[in-house]
Amino acid sequence: MMGTGAFGILTIRDLGKVPQTFDDLSGYAKRFPLPAFLMTLFMLSLVGLPLTGGFIAKLQIFKAALEEGWVWLTVIAVLNSALSVYYYLRVVVFMYMREGAVAEGQAQQSSTMPGFAITGLAGTALAVLYLGIFPEAVLELASQSINALL
Repeated sequence: MMGTGAFGILTIRDLGKVPQTFDDLSGYAKRFPLPAFLMTLFMLSLVGLPLTGGFIAKLQIFKAALEEGWVWLTVIAVLNSALSVYYYLRVVVFMYMREGAVAEGQAQQSSTMPGFAITGLAGTALAVLYLGIFPEAVLELASQSINALL
């Protein structure tokens, strides 16, 4: 879900101009504050920050691996998660802390985005938060589904 939201933001970014480098995201928060906020939420969830769906997902994976005795796999996964913080938060740094450049002769980009796209991405962001704050119902449903298959 977090990946869907992040790629959704990148797809509608600057009305179709998909970024090729981190520099393409420079100044994005100034031009598009709401999508930048949503992208930040998705990045924090991908990191596994508590109160996001990404945290619950990682927690469940680590817990399952430990229950099966795969300590080595859990250690590798935790180290991988720690390393990923740099890459995910780098996107946020470029959006908020770098000035965006406008190409010579190019007008300042519009600060509007398609409403239907923002609405869908905001719904995705709410789902990411909901799953991070109230995961019990979804985890119970997943558990019942697994038990039915076994």
